[in-house]
This record gives sequence, C-alpha cells and structure tokens, in this order.
Amino acid sequence: MPKKFIPPTPAEVEEYAATIGFKIDGELFVNNYQAKGWIYSGNTPLRDWRAAVRTWKIRSRYYTGPAQKPIAAKLAEQRRRQLIEQKQIADYVGRIRAIRTWRGNPKCPFGDPIETERRMLIKIRDNHGQNLIAQVLATLKGEK
Repeated sequence: MPKKFIPPTPAEVEEYAATIGFKIDGELFVNNYQAKGWIYSGNTPLRDWRAAVRTWKIRSRYYTGPAQKPIAAKLAEQRRRQLIEQKQIADYVGRIRAIRTWRGNPKCPFGDPIETERRMLIKIRDNHGQNLIAQVLATLKGEK
C-alpha cells in the first residue's frame, strides 16, 4: 500500500533544497502545488515533493523566472543594473560639466547655466531618485 502523501511546509522545502545546493522560495513552491491540488502534470498526483524540488533545480538552469532564478543569474542582473547606473551617472556628470563650462559667458545658448543645471538636477531626481542624484553630485564634487 503506497504511503500517504503529506504536503511539505515552505521551511521543509527550503531546507531540503539547501541540502542539494539549490535556493528556492519554499512558499512559492508550496503555493504553486497547493493551488493545483498537489497535482503534478495533467492529472498525476504529486507523490514525492523532493523529486519536484530536484526537477525545479534542473529546470532552473534553463528558466530564469523570479522564483527559480539561479544565484549566478541574479548576480549578473545586479551587475547589469550597476553598469546601467554607472553609465547614467557618467552621462549626467558629462552634461553638467558641459553646462558649467558656460558659466559667466554671456553668449550661453541655453540661458542661465546655473538655472539649467538646477533643472537638470530636478529632472534626475524625478526620473531616478535621490540616490542617483547624490552619486552624480559626489562625482562632481570629487573632481574639483
């Protein structure tokens, strides 16, 4: 007689996954199968949740959704965001430097350079937040 299936807790799922070197959101795993009535595929009842965790681990190599994203992929995504932010900082620093070269020049093509710089800083704050503007200003301050 087959053993009765006992659904795991999210903590049990995460604990088991850690033993096989896999980071998983146990709550997502449990919710996923609970929503399906612990049915695996089609109409097949799930008999071994540990085997399902191992399957999620294997599939995580190919699938990069938020629940199963491998740590390497998460790190790559963080690095990509850092590079984008560094590029944005460099771009804004270059623009502000260009604006500052017009200070005191009556032939400035875009009006008052100080007011133009102020408007640009407001635009950076509104579009990217206070953190990016702080980094831009710190970069400009370090150049003096």
